[in-house]
Amino acid sequence: MRMLKDTAVMLMAYGAPSSLDDVEAYLTDIKHGVKPSNDELLTLKKKYAAIGGVSPIKSVTEKQALSLEHALAIEYGEDIRVFIGMKHAYPKISESAKRIRAFGNITSVIGIALAPQYSSVSIPGYGNPLASALEGHAKVNMVEKWHDAPGFAEMWASNISKCIAGESGSTFVMFTAHSLPKAAMSADDPYQAQLDETVESIVQAGGIEKYDFAFQSGAGRNGWLGPDIVSRLEEHKSECDSFVFAPIGYVSDNLEVLYDLDTETKEYCSKLGKGYLRPQMPNDSPELSSVLVEVCRPYLEKR
Repeated sequence: MRMLKDTAVMLMAYGAPSSLDDVEAYLTDIKHGVKPSNDELLTLKKKYAAIGGVSPIKSVTEKQALSLEHALAIEYGEDIRVFIGMKHAYPKISESAKRIRAFGNITSVIGIALAPQYSSVSIPGYGNPLASALEGHAKVNMVEKWHDAPGFAEMWASNISKCIAGESGSTFVMFTAHSLPKAAMSADDPYQAQLDETVESIVQAGGIEKYDFAFQSGAGRNGWLGPDIVSRLEEHKSECDSFVFAPIGYVSDNLEVLYDLDTETKEYCSKLGKGYLRPQMPNDSPELSSVLVEVCRPYLEKR
């Protein structure tokens, strides 16, 4: 039997402050050491307070790691350690890399950012610090995109189907993803194209007839990717009784889902007299673990 004990996986997420008191340090890290303004600080604190004070992103990522470890052990009959690293919060990617180095026997690491679509603005911010921290100790195989992994579209199609089951009125599915600043993107950035591919795959898997796509969380700012959610809702408000929001750029409950969608967007739907529905996020579901096993497979079986 091939020995895979020298291989590890690093699941990486954006991170979130551990408490309202930690918001300033978190924002300062995002701003590369520049302290946030009072307005920036108060705005973000208000959002976190609205969802209970903290984001579940760290605890969800920890559960995803445990679930993936279990799934890989079943698939390969060996223990493959799965670590977590946060881009802007504890444990930072570099800190988790030190833990990998401390094991001594790990010579290969599969890096997976928990953002299925690639953008030059986002994914290198996970892969580069991981590779830098493990240079000379372990080879890093960074997964650049996994929106087309086996089971991914079917997972989302199933969650959407469960969400609208039993709804008596007509529904319209609005797929969403985080907006990004255009100026920071490379000329051949595949982010939009991969989001389009994701939408079409889910639509085909679920037989969805009425749908569209909008950017959230930054959309509407000057120079950021659009269209934003509000313009899309206004465009389609006569076509349904309820909107179903599927945030396909994420796989975990986080601030962008729990506040930007479940609070702000839900309120706007109410103003339009429309129902608001959202499928359950993949989180640490067996379905997501199965997808992540498929993401890892090429790097495990080509050894």
